[in-house]
Amino acid sequence: MKSNPVRCDTFHRVLKDIGSIALQIETLRTYFQQSLCREQYERSDAALLGGRFGYAPDEVNRLWKLFCGSNKCWETMLTETQSEVALFADALHLACFPNEPVRFCSHGLMSGFMQRMFDTLDSNNTCNITFKKFLSVVHTLIYGSQLSRMKL
Repeated sequence: MKSNPVRCDTFHRVLKDIGSIALQIETLRTYFQQSLCREQYERSDAALLGGRFGYAPDEVNRLWKLFCGSNKCWETMLTETQSEVALFADALHLACFPNEPVRFCSHGLMSGFMQRMFDTLDSNNTCNITFKKFLSVVHTLIYGSQLSRMKL
């Protein structure tokens, strides 16, 4: 029966080690998030995406910053998708309608348009819009013909 105190002592040591490891993992995760936000804010594939969608690399980086939003959400940067309609609407507003007031997209008919645009682009029902789809839509809205805009 003397082995029981040893097991308790060992168990407490293991729990303490697990707590220490969990804290280290959380610290590493925080550093990773901060690093990702710094590094990913400039896209390394900007030239490739620019060629594919008809943008200059600087324009791709500008649109990427709009797509990520002011909060620079690391999940958005990691997955390259936008899951919030409000952030998508803000990005689309700033990319396509920069001279319109903020209320342009958040109130009235445009708010419904942004929700419908999000739902239309989310063809897989994942509640996410990829950055590539965003680039395509922005290109169509800015440079596309009236017919191509209607087809959206």
